[in-house]
Amino acid sequence: MIWRLTLKDLKENYISSLLLLGVIAALSVYLSISRRLTQPEVAMMAFIIAGLGGSLAIFYSIYRGFSCLKREKDRNTLEFLMSLPTDGLEVVSAKFFAFFIEMVFFGLILFAISHFPVCKGIAQKVLSSQELGELSMLLLYIILGIVLVSLLLFLVFQLFEILNLSIKPKGFLWHVVLFIVYIYFTVKFFALLKSFFEFLPVKTYEIVIFNEVAKLSIDYQGLAAGVLVSLIYVSLSILIYNKKVEV
Repeated sequence: MIWRLTLKDLKENYISSLLLLGVIAALSVYLSISRRLTQPEVAMMAFIIAGLGGSLAIFYSIYRGFSCLKREKDRNTLEFLMSLPTDGLEVVSAKFFAFFIEMVFFGLILFAISHFPVCKGIAQKVLSSQELGELSMLLLYIILGIVLVSLLLFLVFQLFEILNLSIKPKGFLWHVVLFIVYIYFTVKFFALLKSFFEFLPVKTYEIVIFNEVAKLSIDYQGLAAGVLVSLIYVSLSILIYNKKVEV
């Protein structure tokens, strides 16, 4: 049943994902073919494309988290969904798996799209094979971080939507108050969990690109706290969905 629900969610959202990638691809092609690129511009445009893709992915993950059950309710399909022999584990897992597949696909395509200006740099012979490898490695780390942050945000806002359906605050003002309190609690909770992992390092890696040293920091404390927050919020989403959510 989980995979049937996952496939259903993918079918309902694939157009949004394609539109998202289409916007990034169109901009990438335009930046790549609009004029001749110098060596520094190759890296700059690749990072601009990856950054734009990351920004859109973050906004998309918030939208998907907010709407994962709201759209079911608005289309009057939530009652049908709850009438099926499913529980919170299957529904929450299916929503997450669908978004996870979307983000993996998005990350792979964004990695390829961000290389459009890189390919032009190779064609113009302003980029060596060694510089290509170093730039590709840095882009890979950036896009992997984007995917991980997007997955965490989806789970955070999915739990908020389930809380919203269970509490049913009356009026717009109470929705805003609930949202502010929820975000405040989430930020504080994340910071608290992160403090438990102070023994983990924050490592900085140096990557040489075009004779310039680019520093990439990986916060293992934040990564561990993010994983723990995700597990806790998934568990809460399943529990609240089973006990509190009503049509």
